[in-house]
Amino acid sequence: MSHRLIRRVIGVFFLSSSRQKKKEKKEKKRRRRRRRRRRRRRRRRRRRRRRRRRNGQNARAVEFERLCILVTCVCVFFFLFSRAFGPPVI
Repeated sequence: MSHRLIRRVIGVFFLSSSRQKKKEKKEKKRRRRRRRRRRRRRRRRRRRRRRRRRNGQNARAVEFERLCILVTCVCVFFFLFSRAFGPPVI
Protein backbone atom coordinates (compact mmCIF):
# COMPACT_ATOMS: atom_id res chain seq x y z
CA MET A 1 0.00 0.00 0.00
CA SER A 2 1.37 3.37 -0.94
CA HIS A 3 1.66 6.06 1.71
CA ARG A 4 -0.77 8.27 -0.24
CA LEU A 5 -3.41 5.56 -0.16
CA ILE A 6 -2.88 5.03 3.57
CA ARG A 7 -3.18 8.78 4.19
CA ARG A 8 -6.37 8.89 2.13
CA VAL A 9 -7.91 6.00 4.13
CA ILE A 10 -7.02 7.69 7.41
CA GLY A 11 -8.29 11.00 6.06
CA VAL A 12 -11.75 9.53 5.49
CA PHE A 13 -12.11 9.06 9.24
CA PHE A 14 -10.85 12.31 10.65
CA LEU A 15 -10.60 14.99 7.96
CA SER A 16 -13.37 17.50 7.59
CA SER A 17 -15.32 17.13 4.35
CA SER A 18 -14.13 20.48 2.95
CA ARG A 19 -10.47 19.64 3.58
CA GLN A 20 -11.04 16.17 2.16
CA LYS A 21 -12.41 17.68 -1.06
CA LYS A 22 -9.45 20.04 -1.23
CA LYS A 23 -7.02 17.13 -0.85
CA GLU A 24 -8.83 15.13 -3.54
CA LYS A 25 -8.65 18.11 -5.89
CA LYS A 26 -4.90 18.43 -5.27
CA GLU A 27 -4.47 14.70 -5.87
CA LYS A 28 -6.34 14.96 -9.21
CA LYS A 29 -4.18 17.91 -10.27
CA ARG A 30 -1.05 15.99 -9.34
CA ARG A 31 -2.15 13.01 -11.44
CA ARG A 32 -3.02 15.24 -14.40
CA ARG A 33 0.37 16.94 -14.17
CA ARG A 34 2.12 13.60 -14.22
CA ARG A 35 0.33 12.63 -17.44
CA ARG A 36 0.91 15.94 -19.22
CA ARG A 37 4.57 16.31 -18.34
CA ARG A 38 5.87 15.48 -21.84
CA ARG A 39 4.32 18.28 -23.87
CA ARG A 40 4.91 21.32 -21.78
CA ARG A 41 3.69 24.69 -22.91
CA ARG A 42 4.57 27.89 -21.24
CA ARG A 43 1.56 29.87 -20.23
CA ARG A 44 1.62 33.05 -18.30
CA ARG A 45 -0.95 32.99 -15.61
CA ARG A 46 -1.94 35.82 -13.41
CA ARG A 47 -1.86 34.82 -9.80
CA ARG A 48 -4.41 36.13 -7.41
CA ARG A 49 -3.35 36.59 -3.86
CA ARG A 50 -5.62 34.95 -1.38
CA ARG A 51 -5.94 36.03 2.18
CA ARG A 52 -4.56 33.37 4.41
CA ARG A 53 -6.88 31.97 7.01
CA ARG A 54 -5.69 31.61 10.55
CA ASN A 55 -7.73 28.57 11.48
CA GLY A 56 -5.01 26.08 10.51
CA GLN A 57 -4.19 25.34 14.13
CA ASN A 58 -7.84 24.81 14.96
CA ALA A 59 -8.35 22.46 12.01
CA ARG A 60 -5.31 20.45 13.08
CA ALA A 61 -6.67 20.23 16.62
CA VAL A 62 -10.01 18.97 15.31
CA GLU A 63 -8.23 16.35 13.19
CA PHE A 64 -6.22 15.20 16.20
CA GLU A 65 -9.37 15.01 18.32
CA ARG A 66 -11.10 12.87 15.69
CA LEU A 67 -8.06 10.62 15.44
CA CYS A 68 -8.11 10.15 19.22
CA ILE A 69 -11.81 9.26 19.11
CA LEU A 70 -11.17 6.77 16.30
CA VAL A 71 -8.29 5.12 18.19
CA THR A 72 -10.39 4.94 21.38
CA CYS A 73 -13.29 3.30 19.51
CA VAL A 74 -10.95 0.73 17.96
CA CYS A 75 -9.38 -0.07 21.36
CA VAL A 76 -12.79 -0.46 23.03
CA PHE A 77 -14.03 -2.66 20.17
CA PHE A 78 -11.02 -4.97 20.43
CA PHE A 79 -11.32 -5.11 24.23
CA LEU A 80 -15.01 -6.11 24.05
CA PHE A 81 -14.37 -8.51 21.17
CA SER A 82 -11.57 -10.27 23.08
CA ARG A 83 -13.80 -10.54 26.18
CA ALA A 84 -16.71 -12.01 24.22
CA PHE A 85 -14.75 -14.67 22.32
CA GLY A 86 -11.70 -15.17 24.53
CA PRO A 87 -11.19 -17.72 27.32
CA PRO A 88 -13.53 -17.29 30.31
CA VAL A 89 -12.12 -15.02 33.01
CA ILE A 90 -12.59 -16.30 36.57
